[in-house]
Amino acid sequence: MKMKRLHTLFFGAALIAAVCGASLAGCGEHQHKFGSWIDSTPATCTEAGVVAHKDCKGCGKHFNAEGEEISIEIPPLGHDLDAGVLSTPPTCTTPGVRTRTCRRCSKPVDEPVSPYNHDWDDGEVIEPASCSKQGLSKFTCLRCQTSENRPTDKLPHTWDVSLTVRTEPECEKDGSEKKTCKICKETVTEILPKLGHELGSVIALEPATCEKEGSRTKQCTRCKKTVTEKIDALGHNWQGDYTIDVKPDFGKPGSKSYHCSRCDQRRGEVTIPALSHGTKIEYEFITLRNTGERIDASGAVITVYNAAGDPVATSTRSTLVNGSFKTMLEPETYTVKVAGLPAGYSAETSYTVIPQEPICRLWLTASPIASPASSSLRYSVGDVMHDFTYKTVYGENISLSALLKKKRLVLLNFFYVNCQWCNAEFPGLVEVYKRYRDDVAVIAIDPYLAHHDSEDAVRKYAENYSMAFDGIVWDANLELNVNFGVTSYPANIVIDKEGVITMLHHNSLVESDGNGGYDSSRLYANLFDRYLADSYWQNRPGAAVSLQQRCEVALPAKRESD
Repeated sequence: MKMKRLHTLFFGAALIAAVCGASLAGCGEHQHKFGSWIDSTPATCTEAGVVAHKDCKGCGKHFNAEGEEISIEIPPLGHDLDAGVLSTPPTCTTPGVRTRTCRRCSKPVDEPVSPYNHDWDDGEVIEPASCSKQGLSKFTCLRCQTSENRPTDKLPHTWDVSLTVRTEPECEKDGSEKKTCKICKETVTEILPKLGHELGSVIALEPATCEKEGSRTKQCTRCKKTVTEKIDALGHNWQGDYTIDVKPDFGKPGSKSYHCSRCDQRRGEVTIPALSHGTKIEYEFITLRNTGERIDASGAVITVYNAAGDPVATSTRSTLVNGSFKTMLEPETYTVKVAGLPAGYSAETSYTVIPQEPICRLWLTASPIASPASSSLRYSVGDVMHDFTYKTVYGENISLSALLKKKRLVLLNFFYVNCQWCNAEFPGLVEVYKRYRDDVAVIAIDPYLAHHDSEDAVRKYAENYSMAFDGIVWDANLELNVNFGVTSYPANIVIDKEGVITMLHHNSLVESDGNGGYDSSRLYANLFDRYLADSYWQNRPGAAVSLQQRCEVALPAKRESD
């Protein structure tokens, strides 16, 4: 017995020494001095338990048998209540009590039960209502028999059609309708809102210029009054590269400047040094659309050939910047070829550039790509569209290529049913489309998405807004929606007659109508006017521009020594 006590004392001393040694560094200021070992206490439903531990008498921290600092509290378990019984039933007006018992500690817990509220019958008429006064009815609770009297609404008037006096509304003037009740003889006058003008086609047009506003005048089909709308000034459309005004020659300087493609106003004039044999000059080769806009053809290869047919300069990805390739060459006449253009674009077989006009514009044409777009394609402005075919909600098939054979412009409008800004946008678009439908195609596309619109809902929506467009599509496969990266609605995409994307607008085209609402008719009309104007295609082949500007075949310049 004595030996066993010695072994116990030795083991306890060793344990305390191990704990003190393990936690000495953790304390940082003293060597831990432990009190007696405290056994664990289990938690109950309402009281916390503790973990077995020793406490340092100096710092009060808790440690386990291995000398590790621990948190000793075990949270209360909480009651495990059964379904309970209704000890006090509720009434229509007073709450009841449900008593539930804990499965662990058998303690009862009372919980309130909400009142039932009255279950009123259909009421008993005490005083009948008429169109001139309220009635009175008695309502009784079917559960507790409590009753209360309540007033009932007046009856609607019975109008005497023979006594109705109606003044029809006009375009700019409200109308009215005076009605008389057969029963109580009360008269009520209702205002009939003015109709507003129903404008027809344009009867007079003053086109806008770069610096001056224009106007379009239309006539109302009802009252024949004319209404004039403002057309915003276009603003100058400065070409992105110089135009040579006076060609340099051997021994004679020239000049160049930036031109407005619409009004030919000029700015930034620069002198071009005279040509000299043996002194290289800078030739510039620019890839352009027939609209005069540069094409960022970074993957294209422009090769320049001398009179002998030998290549003397070739562009690379690093030297073809923003569709422009510049290189220093002897003042000679050169032939130019283009390869590796973006999908959908094509070039002429060759171009010719002369030293008197070393800026060579490589005019390119485009047409829709016959193959369908891949799901990974993301369109940008300037890309050529892949052809697509859709079935409308009315069962008709429409394709981009077929539309572009008949129309000069295609507008894709992405929307969904109950979209607030789509609702604000469509009335104006519908109105403007009626005037431009010979030249403009509109396809309204509901991409389904998370809104879960059905084909039937899209059809009803289109009928509600009188959307007699070229196509109304329910795109459950999200094809074009994905290709254009549309994430906000409405979205408007413009495709010109060559199949090139010229505008990506992920927002509505509406403005305030001055009466607290919104209107889109003016913005859509301006948009269509811009892309249908002759000036949009003024640089296309065959337009009234100089042969030199088009970089067409020119005779070689005569040398001074000839």
